[in-house]
Amino acid sequence: MKSIDEFQISKVESELREKYCLKRQISLTDPNAQNFYSEDKIRVIITFESSEILKNWHQKLVKEPYSVEILAKSTLTQIPMVVAITTYSTIIELISNQKKIQEEIRNIYLDRNLYLSTLSSSSSSSKSTDKLASLTKELGLNSNSKIPIAIIDSGVDSKIETINQNTELMLNYSKEKDSLGGSDHNGHGTYIASILINSLQTSENGQNSNSKSSETYSSAAKIYSIKIFTKDGRAHLSDLVFALGRICFQPEAHDQIFEKGNVKIVLIPASTTPTIGYDDLFSPMFDFFHSHQILCVCSAGNFGPESIGLGYPGIIQNTLTVGSISDNGETAFYSSRGSAEDGSELPIYYDYGKNIRGIATPDGKFCSIPQSSQNSISITGTSTSAALVAAKIGLIKFLDPTLQISDLDSFPNQKFPIKNILRQLGWIKEDHKSLIRMILQSLGFSILMIAIFIIAIKLL
Repeated sequence: MKSIDEFQISKVESELREKYCLKRQISLTDPNAQNFYSEDKIRVIITFESSEILKNWHQKLVKEPYSVEILAKSTLTQIPMVVAITTYSTIIELISNQKKIQEEIRNIYLDRNLYLSTLSSSSSSSKSTDKLASLTKELGLNSNSKIPIAIIDSGVDSKIETINQNTELMLNYSKEKDSLGGSDHNGHGTYIASILINSLQTSENGQNSNSKSSETYSSAAKIYSIKIFTKDGRAHLSDLVFALGRICFQPEAHDQIFEKGNVKIVLIPASTTPTIGYDDLFSPMFDFFHSHQILCVCSAGNFGPESIGLGYPGIIQNTLTVGSISDNGETAFYSSRGSAEDGSELPIYYDYGKNIRGIATPDGKFCSIPQSSQNSISITGTSTSAALVAAKIGLIKFLDPTLQISDLDSFPNQKFPIKNILRQLGWIKEDHKSLIRMILQSLGFSILMIAIFIIAIKLL
């Protein structure tokens, strides 16, 4: 039988008290803080040992004396859970008074906010996507080359022609009713999708004269958009868990994305605040990814470089977590880091994260830009770094479909070394020096040695 201390919710008591005091601007030692913080409404995830137990408890949880308001539930066998609004004191009462409850409830978590890993916008732009686009052209990608990538974000704006031409599927798992089909009213998802599209250009690019908003590229990127964020950039950890559960285990969604689309890359450019202890929530989905050779690329988050700066999902061991570096190759001040469950340091890989060029929703809150004039913006944050690495991983998976995360472990912790990996795979070879060049170099070296010899004799 579990004790109260074994439930994840008990590990956040001090955090809840600190939030209560900060919100009301009172001291932590104030008696009111000690007595009343546990009555604040909180959002929790309650997981059960089986779907059958969940069904039995669904009615019990909403009855007195517990006063638990159920917001959502999942009856998928792999993740039987409910999301609820209640108080900390109610949860403690629930698991301390009933032994049977402790045996049937697997865990109780604070349902944390999920944040898009972006800091700010700028009018300047980076050439990082252009460099990668040049590489894809050198490797001979054409309009028949397709690199499918699923993005879990705020949706995409299909009214932008470049986005529309390269979007295969739009799913809406957010609670935004006016986003039928997964339209983006925030801009972040559109922006991330445009980085992938711009980075994976083929040799058949062209300018569409009818488009006033953006250039139209021939791109190898094939976007599968999964919307969980609203126009205000709001989402919770449970929204991500539900979305992952659906695309992995719900036949209709699974067949659309993995069977028919053959998606091998899942990109999640978002993170919670720094925390630990949520691995069990994600293990069914990430076990699925691993068994199907699907790579999950996540942003490290923008909560700073402290050793406990990582949140979820980037802290999970079997993800490819990406941090940001500045133009001089140093870790960016905002880029989070931390340790996985086995103690290994994360993130393993970094990429440029400052002022990466992309396209945002013209009428979105994320970036409001006129439709007819400025058609691109530049954003800073680990979201951009993760998008660049996802594009590079997509290219590598296209060239070598058997590649897994473990295959990348031999490379040092540095900017994602795509050219080194491609050389190892035999896709990029060093230029061979011509015979004439070798002769000229040899003559140059000989002349230099003769000159040194003559100078030495004169000095003697």
